[in-house]
Amino acid sequence: MKNLILFFLINSIVFIIFGYIGLEINVFIVTILIILIPITLNSTLLFLMKQHISLSLIFIISCIITVCYYFYSLYIMNLPGYKKYIENSSFKNGDFQIDVQFDMTSYSQLITNFSLYFITLFIVKVLLINRRSKHA
Repeated sequence: MKNLILFFLINSIVFIIFGYIGLEINVFIVTILIILIPITLNSTLLFLMKQHISLSLIFIISCIITVCYYFYSLYIMNLPGYKKYIENSSFKNGDFQIDVQFDMTSYSQLITNFSLYFITLFIVKVLLINRRSKHA
């Protein structure tokens, strides 16, 4: 239980910092950071844990990250200038076009983020099991 509180606090702090940054950095950089930083921090915490890492723990951690992302998204989407921020991030050059989705809280966004977090943490779990079994 203490570990879950730690995971929740760390992820909350990370997304509060993202919220504080707000619309100041490029949407593509924010997207990469929203994926990499929580995965890196949570993987490090899993690595430091001495106890068995269950699949249900990974599921719960992925849910925690996704919930933090959801509240961050609600905050960002309600900032003044959000629509202009997204419009400025869209790109078109001849036949090549990149459109940024306005709704950061759509089911597809949440499911994609959850899946990415879960799969990555599961891979970390498998690697940790292999590493710990070799050293045992």
